[in-house]
Amino acid sequence: MDKLREILVDLLNPEKAAAATARMKLASQFDAAYPIGPRSFRPPNGGCSSAKRYRTKGKTVFTPDYHVQFSTLRQEEQNAIRDHILQSLTTEENASVWSAVAEISAGILRKNNEWPAFFMIVQQACENQPAKGAELLARMSTSAPAVVREKTTQAKCLELIGACLNHSEPASLHQGLRAFSSILTELDESNQNAAKSLLQRSVGAVQSIAESGEGDWAAEGFEVFQSALDCPISLLNADALKDLSTWAAQVFGTADADAGLRCCAGNFLTQAVSSKSKFVKKKKMTQDLMHLCFPILMEDEEDEDDDEEDTPRSIALQLLDTISIKLPNTEVLGVIMEFATRASQGQAHQKRAALSALAVICEGCASPLIEGGHVEPLVTFAGDSLQSDNPALRGAALYALGQFAEQMVGAMTEFAPRVLQLVTGLLESCPDDLMKHSQLEKGLYCIEQLAETLDEDQIENLLPSLMSSMHRFMQMGNTDKCQVATLAVSALGVIIACAENVIGPHLNNCISMLQALLPKSAAATAEETPENIMLQASALDTLATLASAAGESFVPMAADSLSLAGQLVSAETDPDIRRAALNLSCSVVSLPNSPPQLLEAVPRILECLMETLKSTEGIGVKMIGDDENEIGSSAFDAVEDIDDDIEDGDDGEEIEHFTIENSYMEEKHTALSSIIRMAQKIPQHIAPSSSELYQESLVEAITKGIDTIGTDTDHGCALLIMAEISEVLDSYKKPIETSRILSTVRMAMMGELICMMDDDDDEDSGVKLEEEASEIEREILDGAGELLVAVAAVDPQGVITEGLADILPAAAALMKKPDSGSKACAIGILGDMFDTLGSNCAEGFVKQLLPVFMRFTSSEDDNIRNNSVYGVGVLIANSGETGIKMIPDALKSLPLNESKNLQVRDNVTGAIARMLYAGHAETRAAYSSQFLARLPLTEDHTEWRMTLEVIEKLLTEGNQEVLGRLQELAGHCLNSVNNLNPDITADKKTILKIGQFMSQLSNADPNMFAELKKSSPEKVWNKIVKVNTKAN
Repeated sequence: MDKLREILVDLLNPEKAAAATARMKLASQFDAAYPIGPRSFRPPNGGCSSAKRYRTKGKTVFTPDYHVQFSTLRQEEQNAIRDHILQSLTTEENASVWSAVAEISAGILRKNNEWPAFFMIVQQACENQPAKGAELLARMSTSAPAVVREKTTQAKCLELIGACLNHSEPASLHQGLRAFSSILTELDESNQNAAKSLLQRSVGAVQSIAESGEGDWAAEGFEVFQSALDCPISLLNADALKDLSTWAAQVFGTADADAGLRCCAGNFLTQAVSSKSKFVKKKKMTQDLMHLCFPILMEDEEDEDDDEEDTPRSIALQLLDTISIKLPNTEVLGVIMEFATRASQGQAHQKRAALSALAVICEGCASPLIEGGHVEPLVTFAGDSLQSDNPALRGAALYALGQFAEQMVGAMTEFAPRVLQLVTGLLESCPDDLMKHSQLEKGLYCIEQLAETLDEDQIENLLPSLMSSMHRFMQMGNTDKCQVATLAVSALGVIIACAENVIGPHLNNCISMLQALLPKSAAATAEETPENIMLQASALDTLATLASAAGESFVPMAADSLSLAGQLVSAETDPDIRRAALNLSCSVVSLPNSPPQLLEAVPRILECLMETLKSTEGIGVKMIGDDENEIGSSAFDAVEDIDDDIEDGDDGEEIEHFTIENSYMEEKHTALSSIIRMAQKIPQHIAPSSSELYQESLVEAITKGIDTIGTDTDHGCALLIMAEISEVLDSYKKPIETSRILSTVRMAMMGELICMMDDDDDEDSGVKLEEEASEIEREILDGAGELLVAVAAVDPQGVITEGLADILPAAAALMKKPDSGSKACAIGILGDMFDTLGSNCAEGFVKQLLPVFMRFTSSEDDNIRNNSVYGVGVLIANSGETGIKMIPDALKSLPLNESKNLQVRDNVTGAIARMLYAGHAETRAAYSSQFLARLPLTEDHTEWRMTLEVIEKLLTEGNQEVLGRLQELAGHCLNSVNNLNPDITADKKTILKIGQFMSQLSNADPNMFAELKKSSPEKVWNKIVKVNTKAN
């Protein structure tokens, strides 16, 4: 046992850990020191070579698989090990060894949680040795959450934590807070009141730890309050949050307090604003939080760099950034501008604080900054600061200008040339001077953002100087302090993309600059440093951008680069290099003069792209109970292990979250973009593989999307996925997962999506919150309606047989709700669905639905009335002979004499058009004069689609009145094209119909068509051609 104790102690000493690890691998004495189990059960696995793996911020960390090894032992061996562990926990005096054994015991509990004797020791330790008892609780709660998930055990643990917090010893308080923080993530509702009481006492515990001088422990203890914000059970109402935030603000604002503790307090405030913004608004905390940040921004000494992530200053900027995004900018902008105006007249550190604050709030306040006329004064302030002798102030000015250009899109174009001249002039300074406060890095970021704001004439004039500057930076190479060359290549890519139409004269120079950075061969990449690999990948990406910008002229000049890219695609290279080589190859094969050898490689390129999309390389898994610093295991291996456990009858490990490398996501994004570009440019070359692409990509993507819509708590995510699925169906024009999509639409209409369920249980949140929830509901219903239309367009029979039985009752339930938004959405959804299904799809329902719609046409709510008028026309048009017989009654329900509200008037005209289109010739003849008198449309231009359909029928039937007005009406519908957005489905259908109508008119009356073309703006015809070309 002494030998094991010696090794364990060394493992916990960073300086000796590596040697101890080696000894652990070779120790023949291990069986003698720990004789009761096979050599396979060794708490610290000898395969690790890093001391960090075993010791992290005072917490003992062993490899994650010893609890699995323990489960493979015979029962008598497990019992013997448990006995030895319990003995050690009771008698061991060496603190490091005791902590190691405590960690082993907690790990064993992860998959072997029936251990009454251990729980007894925990309880005894909490009573007699609170520091050790609290540590056992903390390790158990962290490593074996399944143990504390059971509500009775959890209640007992909370009681023991309360006992530990009664002591004044910092170690007891620290470990008690650690245990409490872990339990909060698993809190059961039955223990809510106990947790609230402990949360109040935690404030005093953190203060006591801080006063004892244990700053790191106090900072770690502060995490309990962030866990409270994430807790599945609400522990903080508006009043409690304000009280806790007031105390956290005092800690954060105390300049001489421990920096780590201050950062934790600031992080809590940031998270509170992000997750509880309603409470922050309700308790009017916005201004106080902002005023708290300003002095902190001015604390740092001028020679202190601002690269560190965790400093009070950086946290204060994060807090301001979150406030500007999450809270109304009407509450934010005035406070910031008042501070900035005052600080801009002060010393350098005050000006720096003002610029930093303006930079981070720019994203959330961009619109009011532009509308309030603040852009020019801000640019002047930052431009003057660029000429300061203070490097910290210059760094802040560079970043602020970059943020202004990035966030205030278009508003910086006027000032960009002058600012670029100042920035490039500054960056000609001595490189060593520019390293201070990341001026070089921020300057290149600033150039990137400013380049994107330039118009074509500006960038053509500035291109020679910008190219010269980028070449100089690329020649500087990368250093430990700054990846200058890589940043310059990235900036060059942005400049090239912006200068697409004027890059020609500089093409050869660009290629030469970039080719000089590439590896000599595919094999050479194996010997490159990570910094050089990043630079080479960036150069390949920029060459791809150049190929897209320059077009066919790129190919002959870049033969060497293209040959290398072909090698890299198939070689075993770094994923960043392979991704960038694929990007370049795909850009070039999409060009008309692509080299034959590259076109021949298209199948291999597609194969690589599909492998990239399927690959799980770069995804790691953190299991519940693993240490935060533990590197995530392979996602594939982890899921395989879980499947094996389930097959063996074991509950298996629980996944806490996945980790995804940025390069992995970039590779996936590039692969998707490349497939899209190739499909657009060379469809004939990818057609042989299209079936596989559709099957493996579209179906799985839509399935995953549907699952996410049903389970994600963010309604914005659900809306985005609904829109994407609708677009996919519109483009693919074939049914995909109709039944599941219809089920999702029904869930949305019934309010059963997770994102529609209000989890805000503040009992006095008031009517305002209900109104906000109603707005979210309406947005979701609109998205669901568009999704239903997309499905109906590609699978009308599937919707009729699988969807109507659920959709109609759901719509009826919405119409019965008291709020007008639900009624309007329900009527609109049904109208759009029947309109898309067409034929006689509504004939079986018209007698029940039409009276309801007719009743709503007199509603005082504009949306209800407009949707009902539209719905009346749709029902009649799609109900066959039954609907035609109901036309007189339907017309009587419409507000035919409406003259003030032009939107309503046009809706009525559209409804009449639908009825006349479905009716017999004599019906059209009877109502044609009344119909034509309502034209032209002036507000709802989408109604031209049905209006033109009726006009065509009237012309076919020889109606002289419409023939006499044909040129006039055709001119009006052409003018309406300017008001139609091709990205909106209804608008696009209308543009397509106008195009078809004009095509028929050109054949029937070439002279009239020529006059119309001459009198209408060219952009109208360009839009019509573009939409029709894309549709075909």
